[in-house]
Amino acid sequence: MSNQTDSKTFWTMLKPYAFERYQGISLDKLAAAGIYKLNQAGIECTYENVVVAIYKLFPDKFSMLSFPEYPDSSRVATTLRLGCRQSGYVTGNPASGFSLTEIGRLDAEDTLNKIESEIAVPNRATGAYSRSREVELIKETQSSIAFQEYQAGKMPKRFDVCDFLHGSMDTKEDYLVNNLRTLNRYAEILKLHSEYQELASSVLAFLGYIEKNWKAIMHEG
Repeated sequence: MSNQTDSKTFWTMLKPYAFERYQGISLDKLAAAGIYKLNQAGIECTYENVVVAIYKLFPDKFSMLSFPEYPDSSRVATTLRLGCRQSGYVTGNPASGFSLTEIGRLDAEDTLNKIESEIAVPNRATGAYSRSREVELIKETQSSIAFQEYQAGKMPKRFDVCDFLHGSMDTKEDYLVNNLRTLNRYAEILKLHSEYQELASSVLAFLGYIEKNWKAIMHEG
């Protein structure tokens, strides 16, 4: 009963950090920080617990594109499987649960120290557009491998397209198409603001290309 109460208290007390404090931190470091929080509280690191913890702490980076009130489990899974593995941060899998390696633990501590630092977060300039979620997602799209392939005059690979759409090769096409449309909508919104017109226009052209060549990309080979 005591452990159950402690678990309930943990989830109730787990609050999101301000986006400005983690917007420049990579997904693998944030995922490691989420697992570290679970470890510190003595909560089992099951896949479900990890997904929820990471989402609750860093919602602007781990929520669904079209439904930001829900966690994007596909993005968490990709981060654990690829980013965290490449960084050497975690061991385990969705069936058995996850554990931090020593380097993962150290980097998680460092990440949380930076996020929780008392150093003030710079305020946005007066009048500056403040829809941080849309800005972050469109900037992520522009920095994606698929966008780089497109700019180089190459047709983006299916894997890279699935990745920037917060999915994987196994993700259903309906989900990916819905995310593509959501990004397109966000870019259209940003285009209305002068400071983001160039960014939004380049991403809109890219998204238009992806939509036009969807069948060729998704059914390559």
